[in-house]
Amino acid sequence: MGESVERGVPYLLGQLIGALVPTFLVSRLLLWLLRGWNAGLGRIAFAHTLSLLTCALIAGMGRADGGAFAPLDAGLAYLLPQAVWFVVDVLRARARGWAAPVSTVSNSRVPPPPTIPASGTPSARAWTLIQNSLDPADYKAFEAHFPGTPEVLLAARHLRQLEAWVQADKNSPEDFKAFLQTRPFEALAAVVRGSAGAPAEPPVDAPEAQAQRRPTVWWVALLVIAGISTFSGIVLISVYRWPDVRDGYESQSQGFEFVQPPRPSAPLVPSPQDLPDFQVFRECEGCPEMVVIPSGSFLMGSLEGQPSRMMNEDDRAFEGGSPISVALTRFAIGQFEVTWEEWDLCVAGGDCPPLRSMDGRTEESDRSPARGVSWMKAQVFINWLNQQAGVSQYRLPSEAEWEYAARGGTASSYFWGDDPSAGCHYMNAGDQTYGPTLGYASEDLFACSDGFAGPAPVGSFSPNPYGLFDMAGNVSEWASDSYQLDLSRTPRSGMPFIGEGFNGGMVTRGGSFMSTPRVFDRTRSAARGYDFPEAASAQQGVRVARAL
Repeated sequence: MGESVERGVPYLLGQLIGALVPTFLVSRLLLWLLRGWNAGLGRIAFAHTLSLLTCALIAGMGRADGGAFAPLDAGLAYLLPQAVWFVVDVLRARARGWAAPVSTVSNSRVPPPPTIPASGTPSARAWTLIQNSLDPADYKAFEAHFPGTPEVLLAARHLRQLEAWVQADKNSPEDFKAFLQTRPFEALAAVVRGSAGAPAEPPVDAPEAQAQRRPTVWWVALLVIAGISTFSGIVLISVYRWPDVRDGYESQSQGFEFVQPPRPSAPLVPSPQDLPDFQVFRECEGCPEMVVIPSGSFLMGSLEGQPSRMMNEDDRAFEGGSPISVALTRFAIGQFEVTWEEWDLCVAGGDCPPLRSMDGRTEESDRSPARGVSWMKAQVFINWLNQQAGVSQYRLPSEAEWEYAARGGTASSYFWGDDPSAGCHYMNAGDQTYGPTLGYASEDLFACSDGFAGPAPVGSFSPNPYGLFDMAGNVSEWASDSYQLDLSRTPRSGMPFIGEGFNGGMVTRGGSFMSTPRVFDRTRSAARGYDFPEAASAQQGVRVARAL
């Protein structure tokens, strides 16, 4: 059941049902952001088009899992649920006369006294008290006391509107009219209308308002354009995800003189428990080279203010939490990512399935990382490895073990420091060599060239302080943890978190040869990602760990 073409209708129905929630949430957010746009059908069409493209792009870049229909099923799985929400919103808007909700504003200059909610965050309760204040000092104080909260954006908007009202010409009817068109907040709007002697806004069901907000031919044209753009986007995603098209470019080198790294000759050690820290060993012929990692403790995650930081890297997602302290016992982890050579041994033994990305291997060496590895297929490889070694200790690393090993005793953004432009000496990622293959702008890439436009043979770059290679970039690596939105439930002992993960996903770490710093840099030591256990993208590989 490893290929999506074999899953059939139940799998597709599961994807469709699972897509209802993200399409609903994304479209609600976009409609809320566009709430100031009163053109009913145009606003709805634009919001749902952006929602579909957002969901389809995310799904198409990370969820394909082999089979002829894999490039299409992720995008199409979001198309039908998005269409359902679009129809629902159109019917609701039509029932309202195509008007966006408009709050009637009293001409009173003094807003009613706010009520303090019984529950909510401190910033939300404070915002309820000052949201209709006409004193700029209130908003400045709010920004100082609650930085980084969602309400700060509203406070900044109210402050800008108050400052604009101070600058306005109070004797110019045109200035009054122009200012009201900026949709000032309720209390300020009342002041402006009172100063101008203007009547309150007509109610939503007034004929004049309905006539203003009825859809025109322009919004119908926008809907047609949005549909064409959506279809084109899904087709482009599908082409990118199609293995023989996608994999064709990934191993091209841009003028780089490649030297095949020599095969390591780690000693065969049947019982590695007593080896010293940082000793490299192999337990059997064909087993991966492993490095003994010492016990110790570290701060897992990142601090606010770190460049490219994601909101899931502390103990309170989106609320300005802190890294967590984790203490680990000794373990061993692969010196390299699992290679094609090692995976081929498992395939030859009849245990591991061939990987979809094998079709694009013609220019990749046996020492390149095996890719297209789902979390489920990684478990099959580990079971085979335990059989070969005659033990049961091989497994995926926990998320804490992975970050501890990747940092190599450092606390910086990367194990080599905080300068991403120095990364090409240590990792294979989305740099100036990789960018031209997909037409990326130079400023969106790492400001250096590593010589590889696709995955590099393992060990091609300098190791981290613990002697581990490719802990950043090359291929993304699975961890054994269920994914959660923050680190609050991560065991402080270094054990994996196994439970009900977010969206059923499993943790991925390290970034890949496609990772760029333009939004979130996934090659950073603290960067966290996730994917579905059955997903097997061309960026996904595996590195094994062993209990000692």
